Amino acid sequence: MINGVKMPKQASNNGPVYAVALIICVLIVTLGVVFGMSRTSTTQPQGGALSSIAVSASGTAKGIPSMAQVDLYINATGNTTAAATANLSSKLIAFNKTVYPYVNGNMSLVKTNYYNVGKPPIYYYPSSNTTSNVPYQAQVQVSVTLPQISKLNGFLFNITNVTGLQVQDVSATLSDAQVSQLRQQALQSALTNATNQATSVIGNVAIVNTTISVGSYYAVPFPIYASANGGSVSPAKAGSLYYNGTTSVFESIQATFYYRK
Repeated sequence: MINGVKMPKQASNNGPVYAVALIICVLIVTLGVVFGMSRTSTTQPQGGALSSIAVSASGTAKGIPSMAQVDLYINATGNTTAAATANLSSKLIAFNKTVYPYVNGNMSLVKTNYYNVGKPPIYYYPSSNTTSNVPYQAQVQVSVTLPQISKLNGFLFNITNVTGLQVQDVSATLSDAQVSQLRQQALQSALTNATNQATSVIGNVAIVNTTISVGSYYAVPFPIYASANGGSVSPAKAGSLYYNGTTSVFESIQATFYYRK
């Protein structure tokens, strides 16, 4: 009986032939199933395996600085340390009064970086010990951030009223809002550059995912004014300076693109 059908008896002795044929059929079917299972287990998932490519790229964005930073020294002397300190205090009062309107009343934009009082170093050649009559000196280094760079000229002109003041450096700077905006623009430019690099290698295939590692910095422009003599030039000579250039913000990234072939 095969598949439920009763076979008629054969007169000849062919029983073994039918048995062999049936065994062969069963083996063929069984091998086919096993072979088919074997092929299925080695086939890649639908869409193929993910491949990846890593590239480095950078982007740039430019903006016009809206702020300025002025670094300066204020010096005062006296026959004693107390006298030198008192003289410096009076100069600082005059300086703060001058600065106040230029920082819109926000005196947190005026920072003291260095303060010292004592005998100033005097160098002689050849060496000499005749320093007993040198007065004491009190010195403070101050950084002023001007929220509006357009007020820089007036600031530099008016601080000349404070005696013993020396301008060390003047630089154009970006505001925090400008830095944030320009960084986003530079980052987008860097990602575009990285994508172009990747597609030039892998071709126009679908990118499944992208991971980015960001390493960023931004470049401060050349100073508006930097003295050639160790910062000892009178601010009166810097009264007409004004920076109208641009500052570049750079973003560098490492991008890894995952795609299917």
